[in-house]
Amino acid sequence: RGPEEAGKLGMSLALVNAIYTVSHGLAQARQPTMAMAAARKNLDEMEGLFFSRFRWALGLYGVGCACLWVLLVLTWSVVPEIPHRLLSPSETTVLMSAMGIRLGRDLLNLYGRSFKQEPFFRFELYQGGLAIALLPWAATHSGAEGMMLAWLGINLVLVVPNTIAFRTFRRHFQGDFTHRTPSEPR
Repeated sequence: RGPEEAGKLGMSLALVNAIYTVSHGLAQARQPTMAMAAARKNLDEMEGLFFSRFRWALGLYGVGCACLWVLLVLTWSVVPEIPHRLLSPSETTVLMSAMGIRLGRDLLNLYGRSFKQEPFFRFELYQGGLAIALLPWAATHSGAEGMMLAWLGINLVLVVPNTIAFRTFRRHFQGDFTHRTPSEPR
């Protein structure tokens, strides 16, 4: 589709990645503390910290993306250079959605790493294989919009298996919390 569309995709991806990186960093900064709590078998502390950071990171990502989207919509018609430099607001929304799902999946990886495990590695391989197969095809057939839809689809396909793997991993290390009373020891 040419260098102009590639540039739009690159600039938009850079903006969304900046929000993603700050949001992910919020949780990743506490990874050593979560790992120490897991090593001490203080699972309440570890899980409290993880789920708190999980919510904060996704919330920060959502607020950052909403602000970026509003800024794009407001400047789209006012600044004539914007349409030539960035993806449209609808294409950017698809990109933000895909990266938000990816952020959630990456945060689940932090949980596994707290136990010095990589339980979701196979999903990273699946994602890579799907991306290698689908993204170039989507780019040649539908340009940046097709790539964003393919990226969203790849992430959506992996949500359910990733969630099931997370729950299984969590039960393996901590037992089934649904049958434990708060006063019952682990």
